[in-house]
Amino acid sequence: MSTVPYPSSIHLSRPLYRRFLEQLAEAWRVRAERRAEERRLQGIADMDAALLRDIGAPDWMVANAAERRARAIDHLRGLK
Repeated sequence: MSTVPYPSSIHLSRPLYRRFLEQLAEAWRVRAERRAEERRLQGIADMDAALLRDIGAPDWMVANAAERRARAIDHLRGLK
């Protein structure tokens, strides 16, 4: 039977800096996913109200598109 001349240690938890880096990486990933979702929604939100209605977008998106269009028309009328 062989014995180890020095005590072996098993780390039961990660070092503090490693936990910090893992949390930072997770936060960065969540941020990137959120920004990608915002870009997708912005692309849809820029569509015309009729098109949004046709594709089955939520009512609030259709209303926002109609409001944007009305503001743009009012702005153009003000320029004349």
